[in-house]
Amino acid sequence: MSTGYAGAGTHHPRKVSFDWLGEAWKLFTSNAPLWIAATIVAVYAPLCIDLFVILAVGVSQKIAGGGGMWYAITHMSVGLTFGLALLNAAYSAFVYGGLALMALKQVQGEPVSFRDIFSGGPLFGRMLVFGVVYSLLIGAGSLFLVLPGVFLAGLLLPAIALTAAGAPLGDALPRSMKAMWPDRFIAMGLAFVLGTLTLIGSGFLTLGLLAAVPLWFLVSALAYRDMIGIPAPEVSLDDILGTVEPGRGVYLGGDAEFGYSAGQPTAQSPSGEPIDTEMGSPSPPAP
Repeated sequence: MSTGYAGAGTHHPRKVSFDWLGEAWKLFTSNAPLWIAATIVAVYAPLCIDLFVILAVGVSQKIAGGGGMWYAITHMSVGLTFGLALLNAAYSAFVYGGLALMALKQVQGEPVSFRDIFSGGPLFGRMLVFGVVYSLLIGAGSLFLVLPGVFLAGLLLPAIALTAAGAPLGDALPRSMKAMWPDRFIAMGLAFVLGTLTLIGSGFLTLGLLAAVPLWFLVSALAYRDMIGIPAPEVSLDDILGTVEPGRGVYLGGDAEFGYSAGQPTAQSPSGEPIDTEMGSPSPPAP
């Protein structure tokens, strides 16, 4: 796949639409096992790591005569808490980059596979910075009656897909906001629905996240496609013309069969070998 960031791409209606939810759901259900596996890798794996660390600290304190696991949860050292947060951020930057690329591929109709989940390595630095800035923006906005945070989340819906496609962070955020601004209140409603689905999914043993998380990535890719435009894949001349066989020219127009130069048939020697008949070459001897 040759998905790369560009200022413009395929043309789609520049309109925020709740239809993205239905389209994202169809894309999810068409590859549900793969997206569920991706969510397990992205969400539940770091949770298991965190739980393991907390249990280890709790057991250690219990052996030492401390307060056990609950005490460990509420009294973990600043260093350990910061270390876990840093580890989770680094892990998410790697995996979320892969999920964003996977969503982009699927939205463009390309096949996806399990290895796409781990394709975010080249995006690690960019996605790490994006994740920190995005979390700070949404977190700061949510401090004021939540609504500004939801408003920002709506404006930044295409941003994760745009960043994964190669846009620098300084371009991805303002470009996303500019594209979504004309339909900002619809975008806010869409972000509210996605956030509500995520909140509900976090309740019942967090199983709802298996669908809610993929929807975020797929809607982001759809927003990028419709509001900004996914660049068309690069196509080389070889992809267009195919492999030119020895002794054949390239189609130059007219009624000649593809693979031949018009008006220049391939000459052959008596033994059947092709003869070079380029401009200036002597004519082949008559048999």
